[in-house]
Amino acid sequence: MPIETACPHCGKKYRLKDELAGRRATCSNADCRQPFTVPKPKVEDRSLIEAEALAASLFGEDPNSPAVAEQQVEVVCLMCDYKWNEPSSKIGKNVICPDCKHRQKIPERKIKKADWRDPNADKPGGARGPELPEDLKAQQTRQVQFESLKDAGAVADDVEPRSLMAKLKFGFAGAAVLVAVVLLGLWYFNSRREGKENQYMAEALKEIPEYRDDGPMAKGQAALCRALLLIAAGEHSARSDDKAKFKDAVGQFNSARDELQKAPKSPERDLLVGELAVALLALGGDEEQVLKEVKIRWSPQDQQLARAPIGGDLGYVQKQLRQVLSILKNDAKPDDLDLRFAIARRLARELAKVGQSDLLMDILQQAFNDGEYPEASAQVALEALGAGAPPAKMQPVAEMLKSAITAPGASFAPTPISAQILWQKLGTAGVPTLVGAPGAGEVTRVARLAAVASSLSHKNASEALAMAVRPGTVDDRVLALAMMAEQSGEPQAAVDAAVELANQERAAFTKSTPPYAILRIALTAAKTGQMDKAEVLWNLLGDDGLKAWAKADCQRAKWAANPKQKAEIASTDRPDDPAKLRVSTALTALSVARHNAAENGAGNSAKEYETWGKANLRAFGLAGLALGLQDAKR
Repeated sequence: MPIETACPHCGKKYRLKDELAGRRATCSNADCRQPFTVPKPKVEDRSLIEAEALAASLFGEDPNSPAVAEQQVEVVCLMCDYKWNEPSSKIGKNVICPDCKHRQKIPERKIKKADWRDPNADKPGGARGPELPEDLKAQQTRQVQFESLKDAGAVADDVEPRSLMAKLKFGFAGAAVLVAVVLLGLWYFNSRREGKENQYMAEALKEIPEYRDDGPMAKGQAALCRALLLIAAGEHSARSDDKAKFKDAVGQFNSARDELQKAPKSPERDLLVGELAVALLALGGDEEQVLKEVKIRWSPQDQQLARAPIGGDLGYVQKQLRQVLSILKNDAKPDDLDLRFAIARRLARELAKVGQSDLLMDILQQAFNDGEYPEASAQVALEALGAGAPPAKMQPVAEMLKSAITAPGASFAPTPISAQILWQKLGTAGVPTLVGAPGAGEVTRVARLAAVASSLSHKNASEALAMAVRPGTVDDRVLALAMMAEQSGEPQAAVDAAVELANQERAAFTKSTPPYAILRIALTAAKTGQMDKAEVLWNLLGDDGLKAWAKADCQRAKWAANPKQKAEIASTDRPDDPAKLRVSTALTALSVARHNAAENGAGNSAKEYETWGKANLRAFGLAGLALGLQDAKR
């Protein structure tokens, strides 16, 4: 009969072989490990021991096998630190603390790996054999030297070394496994990130109904906010390289165009038309992408895509741009001409980046009437040249302008400055020469701009600045400074001169100066790190919507020039009252989220943008987050 006993030190219970009676044992509890003597059974229990041994032999059991009682584990309450023992069978199960009644799970025990050099390592404390003498213990645990094994004949002396080819195969196999693991990790990471992108954009689009025309927002602002969200969603879908999502992109862009057509005319609406036009360029692709139906042609005459289908009802980029730019022409006014010129120049820069600089020439008439077209064509051609377009592609524009402007009976007088500069850059023959530097005193607008352009073409910034600030109307001087700010290699001098002029002629500056010329200088100030001067300039704009947009655009320019700088939106720019929300504030929120996600990933941004809900900006934070994560992959 096994001896039932317990450790006198920690109380751990044992059932040991009767032959161990009177012998010393060590408690197997890791927190105890104290020695104790196994008690001897009473004499009257001998008959019972013999009976149990006989029964065990009848049932095929080894009467000498150790029957150890179920081990106990010590449990410490997580709430009150009370200690008690539980059977090991309850490991992984919930128990209740006897003291504070807190329910908790008994953690899994870490099993210490047995030491192969210890003959008693895997035996319970009471079943360990006698301790070895110190000399034998040291001999048993001593490490055997490789040379001794060789001398004893335990290791073959003529082991053939690995060949170079075998080593290379082994190395290539390991490298292949490593590459596979890395690729699998990248695939998993990108899949999760793409899933988050789609989730954020889907959540943003759910909030479109919140921007109601009959809601508290100012007239037209709800439609502009809906359009901005749809533009962001269309850009995100168009860049996903997925056939189904590409069709979604076309639908989202079309919906954005419908919203802009319904919105009343304003500088913010026209500038948002420009945002849509630039975003539409994400639809164009190469022949392989068109064949996969994840992109469409740039134009029906695109020779590079001769084998590719036009794309059914999706059309081509040129058609999409025509429809969008026609919004600007339908209700155009003389005082927004400079704004439309700026939109066309920006679109020309973006088209030059994708090798489609000549595409805009075919659609300019959608945004400008016949009298405005020559100047618009010249400005677009100059912008494309500055963005790296091949001069050969702009030669037809120069020849067209030559025919239109110098033909007998032509009504273009004086000759547009942009056309004169284009001819000079391309060396076009048979055209009027660029006006030279005028004499002293006041100068006309044409003479001033021509002289500034001539000085800039000869890299003479100081001469250009002197001509730009010559006596004359404030309008003429601001236009000349805007030209210098955008085209000079030293724009800071033009910005300083514009701020000084604003301080001297504030009344005239705010009353009659072309507003987009002021914005052009402010943008240059923001790009060159002069946000204080940019703020001075945008505060001179009389239209509240244009002022808010200028601020948003300058902030975007600042962050683009400093990609590592974290973008922020001031709490004062997040109105609690939806009635005060403008689309320019929404653009700032979207730009902040996009910039930060592109540089730093999602992080906890989604939770932060939840707090923007009171200002109705949450949707734009999520949309910017989706676009920024997508930007980081490109």
